[in-house]
Amino acid sequence: MPDSGECGDDGGRWVKFTTGGPVLASGTANSGSPNWSAEYEASEGSFKVFDVVDQFGNLIFFEAVVGGSSSANPVWTFDLTNDSPRLEVPNDANFSQFAICALPPLVTATITKTVNGDGDSTQSFLIHVDCRLGEGETNLATPSVVSLVDGQSASITAPAGAACTVSEPVLPTGYALVSITPAAFTMPTPTRDVPQPVVLVAVINEVTEQLLTISKTSVGGTGIFTFDVSCTDTAGVVVFSQDGVQIAIDEAGATSDIDLTVPGRSSCTVTEVNIPAGFEPDENPIVVDAGGTASFTNTGYGSLRITKTQVGGLAGTLFSIRYDCTDGTTGSVSLANGGSQTIPRILGGARAPSPRLPLVTPSPSLLARRGSSPVERPKSRSPTRETPCR
Repeated sequence: MPDSGECGDDGGRWVKFTTGGPVLASGTANSGSPNWSAEYEASEGSFKVFDVVDQFGNLIFFEAVVGGSSSANPVWTFDLTNDSPRLEVPNDANFSQFAICALPPLVTATITKTVNGDGDSTQSFLIHVDCRLGEGETNLATPSVVSLVDGQSASITAPAGAACTVSEPVLPTGYALVSITPAAFTMPTPTRDVPQPVVLVAVINEVTEQLLTISKTSVGGTGIFTFDVSCTDTAGVVVFSQDGVQIAIDEAGATSDIDLTVPGRSSCTVTEVNIPAGFEPDENPIVVDAGGTASFTNTGYGSLRITKTQVGGLAGTLFSIRYDCTDGTTGSVSLANGGSQTIPRILGGARAPSPRLPLVTPSPSLLARRGSSPVERPKSRSPTRETPCR
């Protein structure tokens, strides 16, 4: 008859009891250890009934064998519906010892997942749990593999006394394991004071690679914009550097992005080092954490040059010319024949309709010499067309 070792498929252990005589009619059968007892209660019909418990009253069994003298070749039945598990033995059984395959109580461990850094919130991690009651025996963790994302938790069960290890053997690209606490532990045994022991396992990862996005918006023109990038870790050590990152904008007002893979949890400085002629710089440089976006908007400006040519008429006549550009720039200039004036800082790509000439008024000095009074002339009109502001 077995008196020790593994039994069953769920971490059972054989426990041997001695009745102290050929027939257990009353009293207690002891396993030779204070951890187990099988106490005779009463006869129910054709059965003797025994409560079989450990020192906490919470171990169960699923199989039993009889040893010693037995005249009835007894059949054992089991009733696990009561608060305490028990054996039912035929009344005519004659035995001096027996053994049960006892199952230790199941204990729950809760595993939590934390990911440091601004990674993919949907990224899952496979965590493996191995719990065994002896070297080379079956893994009794249920389930033995759990899948968690950042902020999630899961529970596993294993028998009390099982030696457990938690691991994360395969990690997603761009992530590292920081710690598993505890990575190895023994499932505690319930007690009367602590019937449901608490086991907490924290698995912490960090992002090792993240995307840094440089976003460029060009207003008032097109061209190629160049950036230098430098990233440092929490100790201020440079962990990434790339110069000459270029973004081409081929349509005024458009936005274009470029992504760089940089070390996770680093701080990056993005500097715009070259912009096309006529563009004004934006905030520069921009400091952003890995996983973020450095957004630059550059505005290109041009100028409008107005030149006056007069054919015929009085020399020295001043002409008032009004301009109205599509970017909202408006005003007027007074020019005589051969004169010109440049209007600066007009949004690149804006257009100005060709001006219609206003009333032409001779200069007062010329009128005085001729002894005449000013004469209004009809407005001279020319076909309206738009002139680009450059």
